[in-house]
Amino acid sequence: MWLIGVLIFSWGMMQLGRAGIPRRTNLGFSPYITEEERIFMVIAAVGGIIMFISFVIFLINFLGTLFGKKEENVEVVELDYAEAYHEEHNLSPVWDNWKVWIGIAVLLIIINYSPVFFDVFRSTYFVEGGYSPQSPIPIK
Repeated sequence: MWLIGVLIFSWGMMQLGRAGIPRRTNLGFSPYITEEERIFMVIAAVGGIIMFISFVIFLINFLGTLFGKKEENVEVVELDYAEAYHEEHNLSPVWDNWKVWIGIAVLLIIINYSPVFFDVFRSTYFVEGGYSPQSPIPIK
């Protein structure tokens, strides 16, 4: 259900973006929004409502599991464990340390996002006066 909400929401927002609608602005009462764009806003809102309903259902399920009545006569299931055919030969005990893997992950993230951040910081400009939360038009 959550996935369906995300797909509907993202499709509506994608269509608005393709139409050139600015993001993060209060567009509900804007006079320049066409009827077709308002329909896409409603589609995005429906997707958001579906996502919210699925979150509430998840929360009810989670809290019901956490604080619900426990069953007392539950049969314990014993599982068999597989045994190794041969001894494990590690190349190096360094690879058994989580700090090494976390360091490698952080290094790869830095390498991956460096060009993006460089481009964003190079091409970012600020509008003089900024924006008001009630209007998508820049303050003069």
